[in-house]
Amino acid sequence: MGKPLYQDLISRTKAALQKNPKNVLLAVCWMQGEFDMSAATHVQQPALFTAMLAQFRADLSVFNAQCHGGSAADVPWVCGDTTYYWKNTYATQYDTVYGGYKNRESEGVILCPS
Repeated sequence: MGKPLYQDLISRTKAALQKNPKNVLLAVCWMQGEFDMSAATHVQQPALFTAMLAQFRADLSVFNAQCHGGSAADVPWVCGDTTYYWKNTYATQYDTVYGGYKNRESEGVILCPS
């Protein structure tokens, strides 16, 4: 979570919410990087995503009033699917990475398949 891309996500989201108290965080659109498809560490990705999701919600809890549903924990994460190339080339890795998004609607994680 201390990595630059995560810090950028948090700082930009906070800046948008601080800019105007009427701004509301409705959802997060997430596209998993393709690097995770070809990396040997792809099996770690579902747990890393879950940890990032929990940290994101904790980091934004001070803005609960500006979040969908009145809580950062209620802000849905809409996870986009990848290209067919990655599905075909890295089928096992794809199933591991994107399988981590399936059946998590009760947690506010929604997979939008292509």
